[in-house]
Amino acid sequence: MKEILLCLEPTTPSMAHVRAAAWAAALQGARLTVLFVQPERDIPLAVRLQMKDVDRVLALSDREIADKARDLTAAAVQPAGVGYHWVEAAGLAEEIMVRRSRTTDLAVVALPSREGNKGADEPGADPLIGPLVMHSGRPILAVPANAAITSFGRRVVVCWDGGRECSRALHDALPILQKAKSVDLLMVVHQLSEGDGEPIEFGSSVRSHLAQHGVSAEARAVALPVGRGVDDLLLDWAENNAADLIVMGAFGRSRLREIVLGSVTHGVISRSRIPVLLSH
Repeated sequence: MKEILLCLEPTTPSMAHVRAAAWAAALQGARLTVLFVQPERDIPLAVRLQMKDVDRVLALSDREIADKARDLTAAAVQPAGVGYHWVEAAGLAEEIMVRRSRTTDLAVVALPSREGNKGADEPGADPLIGPLVMHSGRPILAVPANAAITSFGRRVVVCWDGGRECSRALHDALPILQKAKSVDLLMVVHQLSEGDGEPIEFGSSVRSHLAQHGVSAEARAVALPVGRGVDDLLLDWAENNAADLIVMGAFGRSRLREIVLGSVTHGVISRSRIPVLLSH
């Protein structure tokens, strides 16, 4: 990776994704570009008539907000020992970030903290992540606001089912996998028995392919317990094995301007405590 794009807004909930982006840039030797997007203000005419200096006051306020965000970013990036390129823009964050992300190797975005909230699957819960995943054409690193970023890309779990989205995510993550200390290919199956040879054969093929790229991976077929979701299993497995990154294909659909992520995808990003790399 040569460039990582960090997406920031005035309402960004934490600095966790800033730290994750910085460590990712340090790991890859990549340039870190910070895109800070402020919403354009729609001031009613009546207010403008009553306040002659409204534009100046708002400009000063926006400048103060941007300067504070830049100071916080500098402090969060400093431990990783990387520099960054600061870019400011005003407008609709969704459109600006999607457009800019198309010319980067990885875009990093923050997720709100909804720990333990399994019902948080409203399409609008994460207004940026859906459009970025579905329309940028680039891998998106989604970082929970409450993530404790002490390492990045050292112990990686790749969710693998042999599908198109999973293949895309696997190959988008190759630069990270090549530097990881351990890579586990997690294949969720509905039943395991002594006669089930398919998961091992399935894993053998992708492991052999990864080996050609210098990645040593372990394939692990895990049975899905009755009454549990795939997202539950993935999150539990990642936590129990001290993973610091989940890589998975993102499923979704577009309904007018509304981007709806699949239930497994949304279940993972809604409750994960570690960064999740998504590709569509």
